[in-house]
Amino acid sequence: MSRNTSQRTTVSRRGRGIWRAFPKFFALVLSLAAAPTLAQYSRAPVPPGYLQIDLGGVLESGDQEAETGFLVGLRGGFNFTTTTSIEAELFRDEMTFDAGFDLEHTGFAVNLVRYNRVPLWNPYVLLGIGGLRFELPGDSDTEYMAHVGVGGQWDLTEGGMLLRAELRYRYSPLRSSLEGVLEDASPVFTVGLVMPLGL
Repeated sequence: MSRNTSQRTTVSRRGRGIWRAFPKFFALVLSLAAAPTLAQYSRAPVPPGYLQIDLGGVLESGDQEAETGFLVGLRGGFNFTTTTSIEAELFRDEMTFDAGFDLEHTGFAVNLVRYNRVPLWNPYVLLGIGGLRFELPGDSDTEYMAHVGVGGQWDLTEGGMLLRAELRYRYSPLRSSLEGVLEDASPVFTVGLVMPLGL
Protein backbone atom coordinates (compact mmCIF):
# COMPACT_ATOMS: atom_id res chain seq x y z
CA MET A 1 0.00 0.00 0.00
CA SER A 2 1.44 3.39 -0.98
CA ARG A 3 1.93 6.16 1.54
CA ASN A 4 -0.80 8.29 -0.05
CA THR A 5 -3.25 5.39 0.05
CA SER A 6 -2.34 4.71 3.68
CA GLN A 7 -2.86 8.38 4.58
CA ARG A 8 -6.21 8.49 2.80
CA THR A 9 -7.45 5.28 4.45
CA THR A 10 -6.29 6.32 7.90
CA VAL A 11 -7.46 9.92 7.84
CA SER A 12 -10.82 9.16 6.24
CA ARG A 13 -11.67 6.97 9.21
CA ARG A 14 -11.05 9.76 11.74
CA GLY A 15 -14.00 10.29 13.99
CA ARG A 16 -16.06 7.34 12.64
CA GLY A 17 -15.96 5.63 16.01
CA ILE A 18 -17.39 8.62 17.89
CA TRP A 19 -20.55 8.79 15.79
CA ARG A 20 -21.99 5.90 17.81
CA ALA A 21 -21.43 7.88 21.04
CA PHE A 22 -22.47 11.27 19.66
CA PRO A 23 -26.24 10.95 20.41
CA LYS A 24 -25.46 10.57 24.13
CA PHE A 25 -23.04 13.50 23.99
CA PHE A 26 -25.64 15.66 22.23
CA ALA A 27 -28.29 14.68 24.80
CA LEU A 28 -25.96 15.85 27.56
CA VAL A 29 -25.49 19.18 25.79
CA LEU A 30 -29.26 19.67 25.52
CA SER A 31 -29.89 18.70 29.14
CA LEU A 32 -27.36 21.25 30.42
CA ALA A 33 -28.66 23.92 28.07
CA ALA A 34 -32.15 23.41 29.47
CA ALA A 35 -31.03 23.44 33.12
CA PRO A 36 -32.67 26.15 35.24
CA THR A 37 -30.63 29.31 35.78
CA LEU A 38 -32.98 31.09 38.19
CA ALA A 39 -30.66 30.61 41.14
CA GLN A 40 -27.89 33.03 40.22
CA TYR A 41 -25.42 31.60 42.73
CA SER A 42 -21.79 32.61 42.54
CA ARG A 43 -19.27 32.61 45.36
CA ALA A 44 -17.42 35.52 43.73
CA PRO A 45 -18.38 38.48 41.51
CA VAL A 46 -18.45 37.67 37.81
CA PRO A 47 -15.68 39.71 36.13
CA PRO A 48 -16.36 41.78 32.99
CA GLY A 49 -13.79 39.76 31.04
CA TYR A 50 -11.20 37.00 31.24
CA LEU A 51 -8.18 35.41 29.60
CA GLN A 52 -7.80 31.63 29.42
CA ILE A 53 -4.85 29.36 28.64
CA ASP A 54 -5.77 25.85 27.46
CA LEU A 55 -3.86 22.58 27.33
CA GLY A 56 -5.47 19.43 26.04
CA GLY A 57 -5.72 16.88 23.29
CA VAL A 58 -7.56 15.73 20.20
CA LEU A 59 -8.86 12.40 21.41
CA GLU A 60 -8.32 9.11 19.59
CA SER A 61 -11.37 7.17 18.45
CA GLY A 62 -11.52 3.39 18.15
CA ASP A 63 -10.99 3.45 14.36
CA GLN A 64 -8.17 5.94 14.37
CA GLU A 65 -4.63 4.68 13.80
CA ALA A 66 -2.94 7.60 15.49
CA GLU A 67 -1.66 8.85 18.78
CA THR A 68 -3.85 11.29 20.67
CA GLY A 69 -2.93 14.78 19.51
CA PHE A 70 -1.65 17.57 21.75
CA LEU A 71 -3.44 20.94 21.79
CA VAL A 72 -2.59 24.42 23.10
CA GLY A 73 -4.95 27.38 23.00
CA LEU A 74 -5.61 30.94 24.13
CA ARG A 75 -9.02 32.56 24.72
CA GLY A 76 -10.33 36.00 25.59
CA GLY A 77 -13.90 36.43 26.80
CA PHE A 78 -16.48 39.04 27.77
CA ASN A 79 -19.32 38.32 30.20
CA PHE A 80 -22.54 39.96 29.01
CA THR A 81 -24.45 38.70 32.06
CA THR A 82 -23.72 36.35 34.96
CA THR A 83 -24.81 33.41 32.80
CA THR A 84 -23.77 34.34 29.23
CA SER A 85 -20.42 35.20 27.68
CA ILE A 86 -18.83 35.42 24.27
CA GLU A 87 -15.21 34.50 23.67
CA ALA A 88 -12.63 34.40 20.88
CA GLU A 89 -10.01 31.67 20.78
CA LEU A 90 -6.92 30.59 18.90
CA PHE A 91 -5.56 27.05 19.06
CA ARG A 92 -3.12 24.63 17.47
CA ASP A 93 -2.95 20.85 17.66
CA GLU A 94 -0.83 18.08 16.16
CA MET A 95 -1.47 14.36 15.70
CA THR A 96 1.05 11.69 14.65
CA PHE A 97 -0.29 8.81 12.56
CA ASP A 98 1.05 5.27 12.48
CA ALA A 99 1.84 5.73 8.79
CA GLY A 100 4.64 8.07 9.85
CA PHE A 101 3.30 11.56 9.18
CA ASP A 102 2.01 14.44 11.31
CA LEU A 103 -1.35 16.14 10.82
CA GLU A 104 -1.38 19.69 12.19
CA HIS A 105 -4.38 21.98 12.71
CA THR A 106 -4.44 25.72 13.40
CA GLY A 107 -7.80 27.32 14.10
CA PHE A 108 -9.79 30.22 15.45
CA ALA A 109 -13.35 30.39 16.74
CA VAL A 110 -15.94 32.68 18.27
CA ASN A 111 -17.86 30.91 21.04
CA LEU A 112 -21.11 31.56 22.87
CA VAL A 113 -20.96 30.18 26.42
CA ARG A 114 -24.00 29.64 28.65
CA TYR A 115 -23.40 28.93 32.36
CA ASN A 116 -25.59 27.40 35.02
CA ARG A 117 -24.14 28.96 38.16
CA VAL A 118 -24.84 26.60 41.04
CA PRO A 119 -23.06 25.91 44.34
CA LEU A 120 -19.59 24.34 44.16
CA TRP A 121 -19.17 24.62 40.37
CA ASN A 122 -20.51 26.19 37.17
CA PRO A 123 -21.47 23.73 34.42
CA TYR A 124 -21.80 25.28 30.96
CA VAL A 125 -22.50 24.60 27.31
CA LEU A 126 -20.55 26.06 24.41
CA LEU A 127 -21.37 26.66 20.74
CA GLY A 128 -18.76 28.01 18.34
CA ILE A 129 -17.95 28.70 14.70
CA GLY A 130 -14.68 29.65 13.05
CA GLY A 131 -12.00 28.45 10.67
CA LEU A 132 -9.63 25.48 10.66
CA ARG A 133 -6.46 24.94 8.61
CA PHE A 134 -4.69 21.59 8.25
CA GLU A 135 -1.10 20.99 7.21
CA LEU A 136 0.37 17.77 5.81
CA PRO A 137 3.75 17.37 4.12
CA GLY A 138 3.26 19.21 0.82
CA ASP A 139 -0.44 19.91 1.31
CA SER A 140 -2.78 22.24 3.24
CA ASP A 141 -6.33 23.60 3.24
CA THR A 142 -8.52 26.03 5.20
CA GLU A 143 -12.26 25.53 5.78
CA TYR A 144 -15.02 26.57 8.15
CA MET A 145 -15.31 24.83 11.51
CA ALA A 146 -18.11 24.34 14.05
CA HIS A 147 -18.06 22.81 17.49
CA VAL A 148 -20.35 22.10 20.44
CA GLY A 149 -19.20 21.30 23.94
CA VAL A 150 -19.92 20.92 27.63
CA GLY A 151 -17.72 21.80 30.56
CA GLY A 152 -17.35 22.81 34.18
CA GLN A 153 -15.72 25.74 35.97
CA TRP A 154 -14.38 25.84 39.54
CA ASP A 155 -12.96 28.64 41.71
CA LEU A 156 -9.28 28.20 42.52
CA THR A 157 -9.05 31.35 44.64
CA GLU A 158 -11.75 33.62 46.05
CA GLY A 159 -12.49 36.29 43.46
CA GLY A 160 -9.46 35.16 41.45
CA MET A 161 -8.37 32.43 39.12
CA LEU A 162 -10.63 29.64 37.91
CA LEU A 163 -10.15 26.14 36.52
CA ARG A 164 -12.09 24.86 33.51
CA ALA A 165 -12.45 21.36 32.09
CA GLU A 166 -14.19 20.96 28.74
CA LEU A 167 -15.15 18.31 26.19
CA ARG A 168 -16.25 19.38 22.71
CA TYR A 169 -16.99 17.83 19.34
CA ARG A 170 -15.30 19.58 16.40
CA TYR A 171 -16.24 19.29 12.74
CA SER A 172 -14.73 20.75 9.57
CA PRO A 173 -15.09 19.56 5.92
CA LEU A 174 -11.40 19.89 5.09
CA ARG A 175 -10.21 18.78 1.66
CA SER A 176 -6.76 17.71 0.49
CA SER A 177 -5.48 18.25 -3.06
CA LEU A 178 -3.71 14.88 -2.74
CA GLU A 179 -6.17 12.88 -0.66
CA GLY A 180 -9.60 14.34 -1.51
CA VAL A 181 -11.93 14.62 1.49
CA LEU A 182 -9.94 15.02 4.72
CA GLU A 183 -12.85 15.50 7.09
CA ASP A 184 -12.03 16.56 10.64
CA ALA A 185 -14.54 15.07 13.09
CA SER A 186 -12.81 14.97 16.46
CA PRO A 187 -13.62 15.01 20.17
CA VAL A 188 -11.37 17.55 21.90
CA PHE A 189 -10.60 17.74 25.63
CA THR A 190 -9.08 20.79 27.30
CA VAL A 191 -8.15 21.96 30.79
CA GLY A 192 -7.92 25.72 31.11
CA LEU A 193 -6.65 28.29 33.60
CA VAL A 194 -8.93 31.37 33.65
CA MET A 195 -7.64 34.78 34.73
CA PRO A 196 -10.40 37.36 35.42
CA LEU A 197 -10.05 40.90 34.06
CA GLY A 198 -11.68 44.10 35.26
CA LEU A 199 -12.53 43.30 38.88
